Amino acid sequence: MTEILRIESLTAGYRGAAAIEEIGFSAKAGSVVALLGANGAGKSTLLKCIAGLMPTFSGRIWFEGRDVTGRSAIELVRAGIAYVPEGREIVTTLSVNENLTLGGLHVPKAVLEQRRELVLRLFPELVERLSSPSWQLSGGQQQMLAIGRALMAGPKVLLLDEPSLGLAPLLVQRVFNQLGELQRQFNLTVVLVEQNYRLTMRVADTAYFMRSGRIVGHHSAEELRTPEGYGKIISAYFGAAASAA
Repeated sequence: MTEILRIESLTAGYRGAAAIEEIGFSAKAGSVVALLGANGAGKSTLLKCIAGLMPTFSGRIWFEGRDVTGRSAIELVRAGIAYVPEGREIVTTLSVNENLTLGGLHVPKAVLEQRRELVLRLFPELVERLSSPSWQLSGGQQQMLAIGRALMAGPKVLLLDEPSLGLAPLLVQRVFNQLGELQRQFNLTVVLVEQNYRLTMRVADTAYFMRSGRIVGHHSAEELRTPEGYGKIISAYFGAAASAA
């Protein structure tokens, strides 16, 4: 598989204080890359930098072989990078259909309709709710809408921040099942931030551990599905040394 995304020595933060330091990782086209770590490890900050939602102090972001460091969020969406934030952040005053349209504002009308059909085939729960205000949706349906809205832009890379947050276990299972189907159907590259490592390992090809704003380990999903892999995850979460690949 061809590399589609590369992060090199990325440092960023808030008010001059670094929240992530010297981050480096890569993602191959069509793969699922998981970023694992406890709350406050810097995972969401990293996704926001890749999505163009916060500036970087130093380092580089490469997408399809081009340096996109410092590009605006709108430019990156048009280039093919879409972001689904933690907490979904759909526009609750708009209908389901209006939220989907919002995700593809820069897309020609004919293409927009084709993508809407694809999204609704992937998330049939939304079909009968298209005219409903989005605040009326269940948590699981809102997560589906947030992912569907991002897909309307036709991304090549989808950045997913905590898709299971606040969902009941059964809904989490459904969202992850659909995520796997989504990745297979669209050959989409997914960078996934998630606390539920068991479900993450079902869909991920590789995982990077983050702690205190740094990458502290890198392993294939196959390695992490073993009892020894579980121990590496615990080490990464709770501060013991994690061995890098």
